[in-house]
Amino acid sequence: FIRPATPLVTVYDDCFSFDATQGLKAGLMKADAEAGTLAEDTRLVDRQQILANDGSVACLVGEALGSWLDAHGDDSRFIEWWWRDEWLDFEAHQDVEEAIAGKMARQDRRLRCPNWGHVLYLSVDPKVRGPTCVWIPEQRTQGGGAVSEAPGTVLGRLIDGVAVVPAVAGRVLRFRGDLLHSVPRPASRYLDVGEEFVESECISEDEGDDEDEGEWLERVVILFNTWDKPPAVEDEEDEASKAMGNDDWWTPIEDDAAPGTGFEAEEVETESKGPFEEVSDPGREFSSLACLPRAQWKETELEKTFLTGSSHEATEATILGVPLLGDRFRRGRDANAMVLIAPREGVGPAMKSEQRPSLVSVKEVRDERGYR
Repeated sequence: FIRPATPLVTVYDDCFSFDATQGLKAGLMKADAEAGTLAEDTRLVDRQQILANDGSVACLVGEALGSWLDAHGDDSRFIEWWWRDEWLDFEAHQDVEEAIAGKMARQDRRLRCPNWGHVLYLSVDPKVRGPTCVWIPEQRTQGGGAVSEAPGTVLGRLIDGVAVVPAVAGRVLRFRGDLLHSVPRPASRYLDVGEEFVESECISEDEGDDEDEGEWLERVVILFNTWDKPPAVEDEEDEASKAMGNDDWWTPIEDDAAPGTGFEAEEVETESKGPFEEVSDPGREFSSLACLPRAQWKETELEKTFLTGSSHEATEATILGVPLLGDRFRRGRDANAMVLIAPREGVGPAMKSEQRPSLVSVKEVRDERGYR
């Protein structure tokens, strides 16, 4: 496992106060209750525009995410964000310009990825052992060291590491925007697959896990990507989108709009809507949902485990089976799953850890079909 020239995955704890995470959660839940599901409704923020703070959920979330990026030093112009409130199983995938993914596939053109992907964890049920797994590709080397690469260059490359990051309230996970990432449910989803793995679409033979996959478990997260140029968006607007407020954040480009952006923002003058009126303490004021000062964050080191033959090596290996999202074009390979060799004593505990993030060395294996 070769250390990348620039860290591909970082984990920060204590980024937001408890009041801020609960305020964001309360506002999102309230908007959801009023307008139906908003979990996959994507919003776009142009950080160069000074917008009227109308008290809407969209505006306050945009301010919170912008404050974190400012403190981190990420000057990407656009923030794309959406949210989820449930622990769900998600196949490994890249974030891309979803609105035009099918069109790009038909034209056999490479999909554009964000600069950086992020997960802000707001609230997690104690029963949840649902880490975010970020799959690290083999690094190109020069002179014995890894070469720094821009996002969008690694799809289809063999995987040789996985960062396993437990969901912890107030934590922010940051990873390069073209990396595959996934969430297993149950936590043992990828472990100890049998010979039938390829044909059975990645169903684990692990019979010993007593987690109820049908039980609704809270895992509230805001997922956000940063872009230099805005991702393509669909033209349609639905009722769920309207409920987020501040619908005029961006509109199709006009002749006098900023060249090359594809969007321009309008200031919206509206009366404050007070989205947090129904939180547990109605008297509490959420005047600021900004992140805590950068000096108060804790950058949490990933605990490392390597395959046999390396320092800190494991003594026993296991086979992982990781399902991939989408068609061949989206996956970057023929196979609908990855098969990997991993150190059992590293990956097993990592998947079920409550807090400690891990970096586990793995080895992807393939045959002529892309499996092994």
